[in-house]
Amino acid sequence: MKKGFYISLAVGVIAIAAVGIIATQNTGSQEQPEHLAQIEEQGAKKPEKTPEALTPSTATPVKPKETVKPQDTQTETKAKEPEKTEKPSKTTETKPEKKQEETPEVSQVMSGADSIKNLSFKEEDGLIWPIVGDVILKYSMDKSIYFKTLAQYKCNPAVVIAAKEGSEVLSAGKCVVTDISENEETGVTLTATLGGGYEAVYGQLKNVKAKVGDTIEKGSVIGEIAKPTKYYVEEGSNLYFKVLEDGKPVDPLLLLE
Repeated sequence: MKKGFYISLAVGVIAIAAVGIIATQNTGSQEQPEHLAQIEEQGAKKPEKTPEALTPSTATPVKPKETVKPQDTQTETKAKEPEKTEKPSKTTETKPEKKQEETPEVSQVMSGADSIKNLSFKEEDGLIWPIVGDVILKYSMDKSIYFKTLAQYKCNPAVVIAAKEGSEVLSAGKCVVTDISENEETGVTLTATLGGGYEAVYGQLKNVKAKVGDTIEKGSVIGEIAKPTKYYVEEGSNLYFKVLEDGKPVDPLLLLE
């Protein structure tokens, strides 16, 4: 009986000790949350210090404003790029065009009559030499002069200017062509109106570059010197040049500059 008593007593002591151990563990576990809570409270307080601890340097998230500037510069450069591309287009406007569009030597007119009305030549305007050369037969209507080929004296209503065959003949003034014909004495002959009652007659021509009704600018090529007709064999190749005022011949040398 005593043994059973001691056994049960030992079991009870062990049970009491076990309960005590469990109780201490439970109290330790209950104390730990309080300690952790304090730690968490301290950790929660730290973020409150961080905003206070922020220095002005951390306030430089104004960098987005700086990032906007490069975008503006990019847009500006994009806006400027079309201006650069426009420059070559300007260069393409003014070089061609103008040498090929120069006034042709002979220009066709709508109506010869209308263009003649627009001509107004005056004696003081003067004429240019249609060809450069020596005058071998002068204008002479007051007295007769000697023609070597014809071996006779007669009046001369024009000037005969020595020139090499094939030389270019220029228009002495701005005019409108009124007639192109072939004459036994002067060969292919071109007659043009200068305006103001004046006309110019060019003889001994070939390769005429105009036709009736054409307007010829002053100094433009109208044709070339041909072989002399049988009336001027001894004189040689030449330009027969006559000027008329109101249908009457006048001395071309008085008008030639």
